[in-house]
Amino acid sequence: TLDDAESRQGPMLVESTVGRNGDPASKDRDFLRAVDKLGSGDFALLKYCYVDMTPDTDPEELYRTYAATLDSARALGVNAVAVTMPITAIDPVWKRLAKRILGRGTTLELNARRQAFNDLLRDRFGPDQLVDIAHLESTLPDGTRSTQSFEGSPIETLPKEFTDDGSHLNELGRRHVAAGFLGALAQVTGSTGSP
Repeated sequence: TLDDAESRQGPMLVESTVGRNGDPASKDRDFLRAVDKLGSGDFALLKYCYVDMTPDTDPEELYRTYAATLDSARALGVNAVAVTMPITAIDPVWKRLAKRILGRGTTLELNARRQAFNDLLRDRFGPDQLVDIAHLESTLPDGTRSTQSFEGSPIETLPKEFTDDGSHLNELGRRHVAAGFLGALAQVTGSTGSP
């Protein structure tokens, strides 16, 4: 945890849970409390969960508050790094139809909203300020991209090879995304050595 890391010396990677899933504002608040414990020049990444995007969420408004949170962390002297929102696999056609009948958002519609949020992050933050989890999740080891058309545009989706439940990464997915994450982390931190 971040509290345990405060007494240690040298480079380290620390994971800390902030806020509650489904309440991104709570994550923003807790993130800023956490980065207040960091030193000038430290790096901090803020990642939302896929459940933080709902059918009622405005991706542009979510982006604005997320970017403002990173700006506030930077004002504290921390190297705040953006992270794209994870994506999910697409429900089968019958399930999508049932969700539409029930008035619930489909996984494809939610991924389209996640991509709108992610594209705003990609437009604002360069590769040295962004870890693109959604891109890693939607790219198979052979470089093939997993997408599905939505309103005429390709939407990133989590390939079935990377998940057993449609939302969380399985062993293959975890290994693939972890390798890409370490590469992206090396780029944003300017590191050339081993983690």
